[in-house]
Amino acid sequence: MSLVKVPCSAHGTQTSLSGSNSGTEPQRVPTEDNTGSDGVNLAEGTQEYEQGSSLDGQNILAIAGQESSEVELWDIENSRKIMCLPQRCSANMTGHLTKKKGLCMAVQAFIPCESGGYVNILSSYEDGSTLWWDVRKPGSPLSSVKYHLESALSIAIDGLCTGGISGGADNKVAMFALDHQQGTFSLRNMIEIERPGIAGIAIRPDNKIAATAGWDHRL
Repeated sequence: MSLVKVPCSAHGTQTSLSGSNSGTEPQRVPTEDNTGSDGVNLAEGTQEYEQGSSLDGQNILAIAGQESSEVELWDIENSRKIMCLPQRCSANMTGHLTKKKGLCMAVQAFIPCESGGYVNILSSYEDGSTLWWDVRKPGSPLSSVKYHLESALSIAIDGLCTGGISGGADNKVAMFALDHQQGTFSLRNMIEIERPGIAGIAIRPDNKIAATAGWDHRL
């Protein structure tokens, strides 16, 4: 479960949530200054945009879906689901690549400066892989990597939304960068730990300190 993370230097920038089925540029609304919070207001839901109307001041939550391999985006103010990733109408769900990856174990929603205000999602899966999504292309992910030999259990984005850290049921902690121009991952560092199992990760907004929570009850 994840609220939308905005780069620390980007408070006050414009944000939007929309699919890519229309050629019309969607409307945007200013983000409220929520310093110290990962919450962000988004301008529109996909359904409303396609119908030509808008939802102002949405608070968006990303969670693992009722269908175990999907990610769902919800408007938490109105208790309404906005979108599924992958989008069901644009993909053969029986054979979609997320089906082969097992359960969605962790999600992180964020709005990189380079996205023009559109929500991106990182989702980690039971087979150890991580997918990168852009809501403008809900049918398939931008990129996929597999940094863990066992289930990828946790993921966190850094304060600038330029990279992150993932942990899993194995004894690896992966530090990676995101290339927003190419839509690809690149591995920065792979750290081996004494005992397997990283259930949670947090990164301080200034990117100087990160913390992991292990199955061995140690931070």
